[in-house]
Amino acid sequence: MGALQSIFAQMFPPKPTWSPANIPDLTGKVILVTGGNSGLGKVTVKELLAHNAKVYMAARNRESAERVIDEIKSETGKEAIFIPLDLADLRSVKACAKEFLSKENELHVLFNNAGVMQPSIDKLTAQGFDLQLGTNVIGHFYLTKLLLPVLLSTAKTSPDRHVRVVNVASLAHAYMPVMNFKTFKDGKTRRRYGRIPSYLYSQSKLGNVILANELARRYGDQGIVSTSLHPGMIETNLWTSGALPGFAVRMSRMMLKPAEYGVLTQLYAGTAPEAAQMNGQYLIPWARVGRAAGKGRDPKLGHQVFPPKPTWFPANIPDLSGKVILVTGGNSACLELSVLSRIGKGFGQSLSSKELLAHNAKVYMAARNKRSAELAIEEIKSQTGREAIFIELDLADLRSVKACAEEFLSGVMQPPIDKLTAQGFDLQFGTNVIAKAEPDKHVRVVNVSSLAHAYLPIINFNTFKDGPARRRYGRFVTLLYSQSKLGNVIFANELARRYGDQGIVSTSLHPGAIDTNLWTSGGALPGIILRVANLVLKPVEYGVLTQLYAGTAPEAAQMNGEYLIPWGRVGKATPKACDPVLGRELWEYMEEQVKDI
Repeated sequence: MGALQSIFAQMFPPKPTWSPANIPDLTGKVILVTGGNSGLGKVTVKELLAHNAKVYMAARNRESAERVIDEIKSETGKEAIFIPLDLADLRSVKACAKEFLSKENELHVLFNNAGVMQPSIDKLTAQGFDLQLGTNVIGHFYLTKLLLPVLLSTAKTSPDRHVRVVNVASLAHAYMPVMNFKTFKDGKTRRRYGRIPSYLYSQSKLGNVILANELARRYGDQGIVSTSLHPGMIETNLWTSGALPGFAVRMSRMMLKPAEYGVLTQLYAGTAPEAAQMNGQYLIPWARVGRAAGKGRDPKLGHQVFPPKPTWFPANIPDLSGKVILVTGGNSACLELSVLSRIGKGFGQSLSSKELLAHNAKVYMAARNKRSAELAIEEIKSQTGREAIFIELDLADLRSVKACAEEFLSGVMQPPIDKLTAQGFDLQFGTNVIAKAEPDKHVRVVNVSSLAHAYLPIINFNTFKDGPARRRYGRFVTLLYSQSKLGNVIFANELARRYGDQGIVSTSLHPGAIDTNLWTSGGALPGIILRVANLVLKPVEYGVLTQLYAGTAPEAAQMNGEYLIPWGRVGKATPKACDPVLGRELWEYMEEQVKDI
């Protein structure tokens, strides 16, 4: 179906063949509807109650909700339960989920129905996001995330082993070729694009489809049926919520259908027996399977926020007896920058060094703060019975870097006479000679980079030292950080080119969106980025998977020059990061800077 044909089919659907009369008996089903006090949500709640479901109406306005609850009760004899929910405030979303979970231990259907359309450009969420994105996408995403455990547990005990998440999107999603992350928070870019009628609304609807599809990919095998849909051209209060030009409203109303039509597709998705087999589908009026626009189906866009489940774990690490490993930042973390990242805990202390020691490696922990490192070493020893060796290293001082390397090398070049390898050889002979005769004849250098490397098309050498260029570029949030991460990948690739034929396996990687303490080192990230962080971050246990895989997995010894992505998969760095000319130029620049240290 071509794009124009698809749009036409959604704007001018045939007469419906499915009606609320087809809804099966919903006795025993617990259902939550956001925005249930008006428009499509109101009619949805009414029909669900009429078919014996227990329905929670999550809405912002208590007075309006209670009035609607009374109205529906007078018509059906059934009463919905009100829960306050303001999707434009993540604190309210969290409180809503908490209240629901205090009342129920099952949830069979979640209708992500509420939304805003074309509010004033000056309106933002409580956390500073564009109101349409924050309400329509981020708020619903956070609510779904918080209710995910009860959805998964309900699926296990439900007779058909399914629960449903119904995401009300719009045909408008098809008008957006991309997601413009720069418009998510207020600024010049958002203001500029906000002048284009329906741009920000259409982007939020694309976000609904993308997240619905990613939820389907991620949890479909655990019983969650996630769908998105276009409800049709429906007369709801979305048309009165904001800044649509009067002529657009008047023209639209010539085509609008009453809300009773608009609920058909979402009621079908949430209740029809056959819809339980429609995980990942995009539905169109009236209760038909359609096809979302290309970007809405793009798994790569979904994976920017949600990498697939890991298939490799630290349990797969082979025995590392006899291996000598140095971990920089081993007492804390060195991770990625993402628009949805926040302050958290480091994983170097908790996992990288710990897992390597647990698999019998000899581990050097190179870190700046001796006291912090010693605490980490003691903690790991109490858990594994093995002890890392501290070496002082301040990467912000090249003299310290040189001293660290000299100290490390002195331990191998002139060790005490009673030091032997694990197999009883003289330590110097075993390390310097026998190790080179190992079967795979490889050593590894693992460089932790970030997805942020992709945000920059070039390396600007003028920003390396302080001056007008650095100060100017430094005004852009994350630009200098992203440049440093691009530098990591370029360096890793150049090392691979120069020394790959001598047994060095050099890789770079993006560890994922991980809860680490990286952000406390600078404090310059906007608060709104930090406040939304807990939406997508994975615990630190996930963050080490890719680097441990790169450093220990037997198959990773064949990955010289590769860029790895979560969780232990081969990805693709940007073309600029792989440019051998730039690699040589950066390598020579760095050699020049360190030659006199």
